[in-house]
Amino acid sequence: MAMVCNRPLWWWCAALAGGALAGVALPPLGCPPLLWLALVPLWGLGPAAAGLWGAMAVLVSHRWLLWLHPLDWVGVPLPLSLPLCVLLWAGCGLLAAALVGGWRWLVQRLGAERWPVALFAAVLWGLVEVLLARGPL
Repeated sequence: MAMVCNRPLWWWCAALAGGALAGVALPPLGCPPLLWLALVPLWGLGPAAAGLWGAMAVLVSHRWLLWLHPLDWVGVPLPLSLPLCVLLWAGCGLLAAALVGGWRWLVQRLGAERWPVALFAAVLWGLVEVLLARGPL
């Protein structure tokens, strides 16, 4: 079986599939109960694969950012419009990768098998979601 960074290929495929499912599960197209299924691989992944999960989830759920092109309606010249939209979309994915990877690193460091850590992890995730929802994006 193929190995990438000392992990089997299925490890990375699970991260990609879980993240894609999480992204599709969000509105306007999705079915929010699918998020429970998308979260299953996240708990067993390492921080790097969890970061991949987060990036994939945000890139799929924020695909509407690409639909902003062309941005001439806000005064952006046409040659810069698509690169700007792609950079914004990729930046959101990188931020998500850092946040989810950091969250998973912290949970792994504290001991994910203990119930108080699981409760803390859920509360932390929820608080960060609330803070992000109050932000500009």
